[in-house]
Order: sequence, then C-alpha cells, then structure tokens
Amino acid sequence: MDTSLGGNSTKRKAQNRAAQRAFRERKERHVKDLEAKVAELELVTRRMREENETLKGKVSKLESENNVLKGSNITFTFPVLSPISVSRVPCVATWRLSFVYEYEEVADGSNLRKQR
Repeated sequence: MDTSLGGNSTKRKAQNRAAQRAFRERKERHVKDLEAKVAELELVTRRMREENETLKGKVSKLESENNVLKGSNITFTFPVLSPISVSRVPCVATWRLSFVYEYEEVADGSNLRKQR
C-alpha cells in the first residue's frame, strides 16, 4: 500500500512541476508581449508628439498670416470684357474690388466678421 501511495505522490509532484514550468513559460511570453506592446506604443506616442509639434507650428503660422490679412486692405484685380464696344471688338477693362474687414469679439469669445 505504501508503494502505491508513494507512486501517486511522485507522479503528482511531477505533474505539479510540469504545470509550474508551463505557467512560468506562459508568464514569460506574456511579459515579452507586453514589453513589445509598450515599445510600439512609445514609438507611436513619439511620432504623434512630433506631428503635433509640426501642426502647432503650422497653426501658429496660419494664425499670424490671418492676423496680418485681417488688418490689411486687400485689392483684387482681374480683367473683364466690356459689354459695350464701339469697334465690335471686345475690349478688356480692369475692375478693382477692395474689401476691408473688421472683426468684433462675440460673447462666446469667437470673432464675427463684418464687411465695411
């Protein structure tokens, strides 16, 4: 009887060792997968920060340009055919259009454009 109990005990210990080894291997694989994911996310984060800085620069440049344009008197010149032509040959006339915009602060903090 002691022999059978000893055999079962030895068999059980071997099964426990195998289960522990398999658990350690799964745990190690899981940790390596997590480390790879962290490295990938750090790379994505770095790229997004770089892109964000680039976009902030572009926004700043466009805001400056917009502020300059808000305060300037812009003239558009383009050729148009005159509807009246003495020699029946179309002549080209030049029209100048000027727009000056003023901006008022609105209650919500945005700007309201009005043409002058």
